[in-house]
This record gives sequence, C-alpha cells and structure tokens, in this order.
Amino acid sequence: MHVERATVVESRRLGDAYVLLRLRVPRPHAARPGQFAMLRGDWGTEPLLGRPMSYLSGGEEPEFLLKIVGAGTARLAGARIGDRMDVVGPLGNAFAPASPGRKQILVAGGVGIVPLFFHVARGQAQGASFLYGGRTAGDLPLAEPLAALGDLRLATEDGSRGTKGLVTELLAGALDAQTDVLTCGPTPMMRAVAERSAQAGARCF
Repeated sequence: MHVERATVVESRRLGDAYVLLRLRVPRPHAARPGQFAMLRGDWGTEPLLGRPMSYLSGGEEPEFLLKIVGAGTARLAGARIGDRMDVVGPLGNAFAPASPGRKQILVAGGVGIVPLFFHVARGQAQGASFLYGGRTAGDLPLAEPLAALGDLRLATEDGSRGTKGLVTELLAGALDAQTDVLTCGPTPMMRAVAERSAQAGARCF
C-alpha cells in the first residue's frame, strides 16, 4: 500500500470534540466497514506518525469522523479546506454482511460508532438493532442520522440522553444463539459485549 496525497474538501465540527473530515483522493477507495486509513497532515516532524482513522464512507471522497484526544488528532481536526494530507488505506479487516436467518445487534461506544454507521449506511444490517453509548450526549455525534437508518437505542453514563448507564446494559435479554453482535468502541466495553455474547451463545465480531 502506497502513500497518496489527498486534499481536504470538508472539515466540520460536530460538537466540542468531534470533527467530520472529507478528503478527495487520487483514486476511489474501495473501503469496507471496519477498515481504516492512516492520515497525516503537513505538520512537520511532530508528531512523527500518522493516525489510524476508521472509514465513515469510501469512494472518491472518503469521510472520517475523528475525536480530538491528543496532538495528532488535534492537528487533523485543524485541517482547512484545500490543505493536503498523506493517506494510506484502506487497511485492516471488515465486518461481514448480515447472515440469512440471523438477527444483528450493533453496539458502539463513542467514536466506535464510525465503522458500524458505515455498515448500516451500506445496507449490510437490514433489520438490525443499534445500541449507541457515550459518556455524555455530546459523545453521540451521529445519533440523528443513525436514527433515520433503523432501530436505535441510546445510553449515556451521565443520563443526559437515552438510558442512564453503560451501553452494555441495553443488551440484557436481547441475545440468543441466533444473534450476531458487531461491536466497536473502548476495549472494556468490547470485552463486556464479548462476554455477554458468549454467555448467550451469540456470535460476536
């Protein structure tokens, strides 16, 4: 995989900590939900390495949703329309489409929403239930567009939106051996989802 030079065509804030970044790339990116790209702006030597960002969409103008958590993501978030950026991707593996006869439950925490939103937007989760959680309402930047795509339940740790508590609590009674669970988010959350899935005999990805 070689480095491509992309141009920023959109950089839009979604709340205080999230930015939607859209790039124009030299060739269409045949990205699939779950894959990512390494992004690096023309910011000199610090930080040295690019940052891995999940695809929110692919094609000639792939989109990425990033959360500002450090120097690298802050620099990416500060990109302006017309800025140039190095891109390496698509990288990694992808989620599989829904299997016939099995229901899907998608569980996302915070910025882990990105590949699962992409999965739903591509029509690969027909009839799926979506569980989306964050610390506060501000950590659910894609809640509105996601609600338009299917069944959505929200949870926030502070109770500012949806059910108060962890998103994993919304799984209670929802899992069985005919369920496929797709999850992305903080490691403790994914571990809890995997454990609950195993206890119910559900498959977890």
